Parts: sequence; structure tokens; C-alpha cells
Amino acid sequence: MTHQRLTPADHGRSATDAPGRVLGRTTGVIDEHRDTVAIEDAQVFMCGELLGHARYLLDRPEVDVDELRFLAKRLVEALHMAVNVAESRDQRSMPLTPMPAVGDPVLDAMTGRVGLLIGWAGPQRARVTLRPPDGQGKPWDTATFRQPTAEEWPALEDAGPPGSSAP
Repeated sequence: MTHQRLTPADHGRSATDAPGRVLGRTTGVIDEHRDTVAIEDAQVFMCGELLGHARYLLDRPEVDVDELRFLAKRLVEALHMAVNVAESRDQRSMPLTPMPAVGDPVLDAMTGRVGLLIGWAGPQRARVTLRPPDGQGKPWDTATFRQPTAEEWPALEDAGPPGSSAP
């Protein structure tokens, strides 16, 4: 499912509603990124404001059906904005290094040991579990890891592209 990125103008605002800042088109990738983040931050802020308003209305017994229907429509719009922001930020995020696959050689940067990846752990796959390449010894976990160089893992020269299992 793809969603259209919303701008302040899509919500009845002009591109100059941000205090002291024009959110229009600029030149340069950095300025464009900064504008995108500023728009997304404003959208997230508006969603938070709407949630506070929703909590307030839902705590009032005298709220009628029309008010609740109006609130539900605004909450759907806010959820749509939040999904757009999440998808936009996900598209811009990119791992700094290729993520190894199970069976790939991985260097534990803390100990200098090379092991074969047997699993991931932690939020956002921040930790890996490695086993000794010869199968002897206990597996260990590390949060500081990278792909080993050919000098650190000579079998890499014959292993093929990253993501393929090492012998």
C-alpha cells in the first residue's frame, strides 16, 4: 500500500505557516531532507494535538454522535498522516553496512573473533549470536560487529557475494 506524502497545504495551511521558516522547495539534498523532516515533525505534532483533543472529548459524557463522528474522521486523517511519516522515514533509512545473513562470517569487533552468524536478538536486530567457525566452543552474543576482511577471514575470497553462506 502506498500513501501520498501530505504537506501543510493539504491541511488548509500555507507553506509559510511554520514560525520563521518557509517550507517551500529549496535546492540541495540537505535542504530538501530538512524540509521533509520539518513537515513530518509538524504532522506528528498535529497528530499528538488531535489525540489530546480526542481524550478530552471522550471523557465528556455530553458529547453527541455528530461530534464523535467528526472526531473519528479527524483521527483517521491523523492515522493516515502517521503512516505516511513512518513510511517516508523508513524509505530514507538505510543500513550503513549490508546486514549479514545466517551462516555469514561476522567479526566481533570487541573481541576480534570471527564467528558464523546463527541468529539476531534485540530491538532492531542490534545484537547477533555467533558460533565458532569450526563448531567447537560455545556461541556468543555481541552488539559490535561487522563483516570481516579477507585477512581476518581468508575463506571470504572463495565464499562469493555477501549474503551467501561461507564454507
